[in-house]
Amino acid sequence: MADIIFSTGTCKKKEILTTMIELMKAAGWQNVSSNPATDFFVMHSKGESGDKNLYMQFRNGNVTNANPIDTTDYNVASYRLVGGYTPGSPGTAGVFQKATEAWRVFYVAPTTTVINNEVEMTYYYHVNKNRIIFVLETPISLGFSPVTHYFGLPVSFVSEPNSRGVIAASSTYAVTANNVLVSNAAGELPEDAVSSTRIVYSTLPPKSPNSAGIHTPVEMYYGNGTEGMRGKIDGLYVIPAGGVNNGDIMTVGVKRFKAIVNGVASSNSFPSTTLVCQVP
Repeated sequence: MADIIFSTGTCKKKEILTTMIELMKAAGWQNVSSNPATDFFVMHSKGESGDKNLYMQFRNGNVTNANPIDTTDYNVASYRLVGGYTPGSPGTAGVFQKATEAWRVFYVAPTTTVINNEVEMTYYYHVNKNRIIFVLETPISLGFSPVTHYFGLPVSFVSEPNSRGVIAASSTYAVTANNVLVSNAAGELPEDAVSSTRIVYSTLPPKSPNSAGIHTPVEMYYGNGTEGMRGKIDGLYVIPAGGVNNGDIMTVGVKRFKAIVNGVASSNSFPSTTLVCQVP
């Protein structure tokens, strides 16, 4: 297991999206939106390799841009995998490569029950120039489980020019259960007009812990019958549900891993609701 160690912080619920944007900017992403009123947040990165053009679009409102999380007590923001973006002059809307791409749900808590937007949230994250993994927890007193989101370019085994390999995955609202959403087809294949899903695979053990009390977190991969195994979801591991509580710490040698027992509002991208990440 490579060391991908998560950090933590707190923010108000209304600040979740801007906090995530600032974490991405600190890691080397840029908000290139030429008109925040129409284009919202448009995040761009050259990637860890320096030869990509990774793009993702985010906004505080839901898929119809209603009930924004920064000014109301609702829990649903939204995102798009837009493929590319050419900014306009300042204050003028830019041009998206996939202008007809649908907005997708981005739950900040796994419930449709409203939560005061002044509530203090705890977040865990790992971010680099390829992607951000963002785990959100409400106060224990509210009784909601965490949610985990993955946005960006994972470890890929195929050609991924520009933004074609960007994915989105969510523990609480997947486009299709047990699938990630991918911006485009692999570089060896013709381009797709819109994003599409890929199945998530793992060698999930039948039980964890085993009879000796040992947990065996495993890696997750994604692909389909055309591309084969396209990539690996780095930074997160998975174990079967049950056997751990949220926040439990597991040790592998001298390394410490935190159990994230996620809630599901609709469907889950991952093979289990229980994910594992490395912590200090």
